[in-house]
Amino acid sequence: MTLGRILAFLTFVLCGLAVAGGSQPGDGSNGEWTIRKDDNPGWVVFGLVEHHPGGKYSDEDDWPASSFPGVDFSKPGRQDVHFTIAREAGKIECEGSLDNGEGSGTFHFQPDPDYAREMQQLGILVDGPKQYRMAVMDVSLKFTRQMKAEHLTGLDADRLVEFRIHNVDTAFIAYLRAAGVRVSDSAMLVDEDKPPVTKYDVQIVQRARELLDSPSQWNRADTRECPAEAKTLSLYCALKKATDEVTGKFEHRGAAMQEARFVIDEIAPNRTSYHHRLMDYNNDPTTTFDDVQKFFRLLEERIAKRVKEESQ
Repeated sequence: MTLGRILAFLTFVLCGLAVAGGSQPGDGSNGEWTIRKDDNPGWVVFGLVEHHPGGKYSDEDDWPASSFPGVDFSKPGRQDVHFTIAREAGKIECEGSLDNGEGSGTFHFQPDPDYAREMQQLGILVDGPKQYRMAVMDVSLKFTRQMKAEHLTGLDADRLVEFRIHNVDTAFIAYLRAAGVRVSDSAMLVDEDKPPVTKYDVQIVQRARELLDSPSQWNRADTRECPAEAKTLSLYCALKKATDEVTGKFEHRGAAMQEARFVIDEIAPNRTSYHHRLMDYNNDPTTTFDDVQKFFRLLEERIAKRVKEESQ
């Protein structure tokens, strides 16, 4: 899940409210696409701007280069391209040009006429703008059936899109329930302000404190880059490394990371000047090693309290 996708989803919801009922699934829509190089080999940054009555929807995120059949991103110079992103919700037909692997063009979204009907049979109402968004996020009928089988309240088309943005799936829900979290409200699974916590989040904080148990292990110049061979760790990288060790899956806005940001909001005297709370608190010249230890203690207490409350 990226911040760009979250902001894009909010834009989509607001535009959808403004035009509710004005666009039907069969209408289709048009827009522009862009592709630029990504820092990660085998990936590109793919952007879409879709226009519909009353507004537009923008999305940009990292996509595997393999998502664009027939496109050779290694080809030097200029090339005309045509590719199709095929989903159950419909097809996004794109054409344009690339120059040394980067470029832009236009697209037309052709919704699948059966998708909205089959979704309605599952109790999910889908209009034109939502169907486009569900195509971009690849909300399939199988995924929808899986989520319906979890017996979650508040499940609708928007929530399914949010689930795909936040990587919520049956494995994640099973993980939370196995850890003692009572999962019934679909909103709690995508609540960035209060993501569900588990006993594993307590273990993450405990392990992070072990990784930073002396001033010599503390990296005071955090860049949010965490190389595996690093001899010292920042707060951010200690929590990241601990999360990898405890759960095997790091989420930039996972529960432990979010709760860490909230602790900084409470204790940091200079918090109003921070842009990236974990990095800036770590790098703040006024932050001492004793402050770091206090931070971990408060963080563990905060999460342990929530685990107890949410398991009752």
